[in-house]
Amino acid sequence: MVRAAIQPGVTKTWMNLLKIKVDTFNDYQRPCVLYVDEVPLKPKIFYNITYDKVIGVVIDSATGDVAPARYVTVVMAQGVCAPWRQPIAYHFNGSRCNGVRLKRIVTDSLHKLTDMNLKVMALMCGTDANYVQMAQMLGVSADKPQFWAAGRQAHFLFDVQRLSQDLWNAFLTVKIRLNDCVISQYVKAQAEQYPHLFPTKNSKACKVGRNYRKRIFTDKLPGGIYTYGDKIHSRDSICTNKFLTIVDNFSTLMLDKTDMFHGYADERDPIDACFDLFNKIQPVDKDIDASVCIRRWKATVRSIANLWEEIRGLGFARMYIPSMRCFSEFSQHLPGKEKQDFYDLRLTPIQFTRAFINCFTKELLKTERTCSDEKMSENDTIFYAKLLEAANLPQTNKDDNLFTDDIDYRSVEFHFPSDLLCEYLLNKCLRQHSCPLCVNYIAIHRTYMLQNPEPRGDRFIETLEILHKPHKTFFGFVAGMDSTFKLSFKSAIVHNCTVKYLTGLLRKLSLVHPCLKFPFKYVTKLYARLRLYHTLKYVDDKIKRSDESFQINDGLLMEARDTF
Repeated sequence: MVRAAIQPGVTKTWMNLLKIKVDTFNDYQRPCVLYVDEVPLKPKIFYNITYDKVIGVVIDSATGDVAPARYVTVVMAQGVCAPWRQPIAYHFNGSRCNGVRLKRIVTDSLHKLTDMNLKVMALMCGTDANYVQMAQMLGVSADKPQFWAAGRQAHFLFDVQRLSQDLWNAFLTVKIRLNDCVISQYVKAQAEQYPHLFPTKNSKACKVGRNYRKRIFTDKLPGGIYTYGDKIHSRDSICTNKFLTIVDNFSTLMLDKTDMFHGYADERDPIDACFDLFNKIQPVDKDIDASVCIRRWKATVRSIANLWEEIRGLGFARMYIPSMRCFSEFSQHLPGKEKQDFYDLRLTPIQFTRAFINCFTKELLKTERTCSDEKMSENDTIFYAKLLEAANLPQTNKDDNLFTDDIDYRSVEFHFPSDLLCEYLLNKCLRQHSCPLCVNYIAIHRTYMLQNPEPRGDRFIETLEILHKPHKTFFGFVAGMDSTFKLSFKSAIVHNCTVKYLTGLLRKLSLVHPCLKFPFKYVTKLYARLRLYHTLKYVDDKIKRSDESFQINDGLLMEARDTF
């Protein structure tokens, strides 16, 4: 239903559609949590004809060159008291998004949501270095895990699944003490003795990466220590059991709880116990990673407690526990795909874009019945009418004259420029207009080519002055179009209307032709589409054979002068 232009970022179109829905919210539905996460993509460049836009390229802020999108940063919002969620924006990146850009993405999203009267109560994100950098820039600390943005205070939380991964990895590298007991040493010994209870490799405890999806701290661990441990239960084993039990209870609350949190004693106890625990544990040696990991835990536990107190202060008696699960069901919006974890999808940029649009639309159309059926029916009618009106606005970057049936160039291998290419374009022009002057012009062109058989494949016109002089031969005109394309390709593929931009440049060239009705606009449009198709095909092949340092710079097409 949503036919909005494909555009990364917090776009006006997405926000206008979301505002229509938010205007129907009551006070209970307005508190929400903002989630930010980043996943790798399978780099591939795709030209979308409908929107005349190249999908899957980004501008490198450091070099100014164009790079294939290898990561996408996704922003979602979810109700704290009401069961709604909504994708907000996505941002393609050539490499991991740094903390400066993450902060800009977050603050931009917060301002947009606040402007539509949503109350963003908290922010949840991963634990990688870029998120930690962003947290520091926002002024977040273990003792004060809040920050100010868009005129209000928000709580900062890290994803507990990744906190658990970091904590386990710290266990394996440094000694961690609790009540004068080195609990990490005991866990490591138990993992080697009973590998089925812990993350292990070759029967030895091992570190885990971001692709490890299983819960690390579960009820099997403390139970296993008492079951399989020494018979007299040493002080180390008792402290370790206490630690694992508390972390398991808190992890269960944060990762597995799907019903609402009411603040009952049995629900608050894991939070209070975990907060007390991380105030007591400390690395034996001065290890930066372990110390930072502990501070992240303290910040997250403190934030979830503070969030509940703020929700109660607003007069609400229950809330949903913030969780990154909202990303895990993203794959459901991919037709024909088996359900996979969000982080394992490895989508191409165009696949991700389509999934985002599907997810955005599906969640946008969900409504929560908070009043009588009769009243809700009336509200539904108004809501859907407004939505349809907004979603079907004319697209500003759509050019009806852009489309052409001449797509057989996909099956022809061209050199740029070449005799074959000139012959192909002239034959296409004859189908558009075939007066005697045009037929005779082609005959003269063929005679010229036969009389001048010297190699012409690497002809490149470097100066605009020569480019814009009237071209007396069709081959010279095509060579001029090719030079213009090479000079403008890098800027064209990041333009909002790629082919329209290219044809505008190509039409600044001139050709000496006897027929005033020669389809000049047609041939420039066809050439732009043809050249773009074969160039993107070449660039995609280069991406497959290159590492993450590959960029689309000015020299790329110069190297490829005879490779098409």
